[in-house]
Amino acid sequence: MTPPATVKDRLLQQIAEERVVPLTAARPRQPRRWQRITGTIAAGIIGVVITGTYYNYRYQPRLALYTSVINLLRDPSTRDLPLYGAGPTPTAKGRFLWNESGEGHIFATDLPPAPEGKIYAVWTIAQSSAPRYVGTINTDPKGQGGLHINSSPSDKSVETFAVTLEPHGS
Repeated sequence: MTPPATVKDRLLQQIAEERVVPLTAARPRQPRRWQRITGTIAAGIIGVVITGTYYNYRYQPRLALYTSVINLLRDPSTRDLPLYGAGPTPTAKGRFLWNESGEGHIFATDLPPAPEGKIYAVWTIAQSSAPRYVGTINTDPKGQGGLHINSSPSDKSVETFAVTLEPHGS
């Protein structure tokens, strides 16, 4: 079947006017350069934030503790006292850094984990005074532990320091 001449003329006229959409494969869109740069900067910012958060979570508490202990050691009025085990833990040893300002740090080694329902309580005892509870030592599996103490200064000089095994919550 041959189309009428009017159809042929109309088809050629549309081709001449470029109303026909060419059938070619679409080119993949290339990301713009500014999008790549923005993405890289955003990834860098996220990396810095995550690293800072991890650092604060993991290392900041240790840094604060180490700084406090170093400041204690720098102060000429800080006393460095040895501690020795007695009773059920004769092999336990330790050191007690103490400053009359009420700040101190205790280091303990060879201290077995506290039995269930018990804690290692730390006490300071001033001249002719009742013992004053200043905190609890928690030990790791190797028997090492410590406690940083920030208590109010006493009007009487602290002479004795003790670590005792006490019932939890008393």
